[in-house]
Amino acid sequence: MGCNSIRVNLGSLEQTGTAEALRDAALEGYSKLLKYGDDHDMNIIVENHVGHSCSGKWLANIMKQVNHKRVGVLPDFGNFCVNRTKPETMDIAGYVYIKSLEQYDMYLGIEELMTYAKGVSAKTYKFDSHGNETEMDFKRIFNIIEKSGFDDRYSV
Repeated sequence: MGCNSIRVNLGSLEQTGTAEALRDAALEGYSKLLKYGDDHDMNIIVENHVGHSCSGKWLANIMKQVNHKRVGVLPDFGNFCVNRTKPETMDIAGYVYIKSLEQYDMYLGIEELMTYAKGVSAKTYKFDSHGNETEMDFKRIFNIIEKSGFDDRYSV
């Protein structure tokens, strides 16, 4: 396909076990994926998407322990929910509504992940009449990103 990176998850909504046990499983599986990345000249990047991966500290620790040239993360501004309800309702378009029971500090998480970022997912939710995002402080977030020296791709 000509991709230089593929994105994977290191978690699921159905996670069971301690953070340490899940870390060990993630390290094993991710290391195998990185071998695939070496064989195909691709980075294997992880989004903070579900479960423990929504903790910037947990996910950054995985990157640090793996210590491989192809590791990377795709920090997603809107995915720092470390504990959520199971999907309860779905709208006509198939969107599943999930309630966050525990939120990881988004700004801290972005700061922790930027060292390993190979892209950024600039998720947005609501805007005011001037076009400003109302759910998060974009200026603060982009200051964190700029301070990290990141100069690569953003998805919106």
